[in-house]
Amino acid sequence: QLREKLAEIETEVTRQREAKRGSSKNEAQDKSLNLLRARADLQNAIESENYALAAELRDTISKLEGDSLALSAKALAYQSVKYEFRLGQKVRHKVHG
Repeated sequence: QLREKLAEIETEVTRQREAKRGSSKNEAQDKSLNLLRARADLQNAIESENYALAAELRDTISKLEGDSLALSAKALAYQSVKYEFRLGQKVRHKVHG
């Protein structure tokens, strides 16, 4: 029964880790799409010579670029996580036994 419970827990931990990584990846993609839209709007504002709007969009783009970079780094961090031991696994300490 304990082994079955341990397997259930490991499955749930894996599922939650995948969901967390997926959400970061989706957030990063959403930020990238918003960034593309803002750049297109910026181009339209410049072409119509609406420089006040262009300045606001430039600031928005700068903020979105920073957010997108942070979310991409977060998504990559979750992908590269590897664990040495399983939850509940018995181990013997190298120094202290």
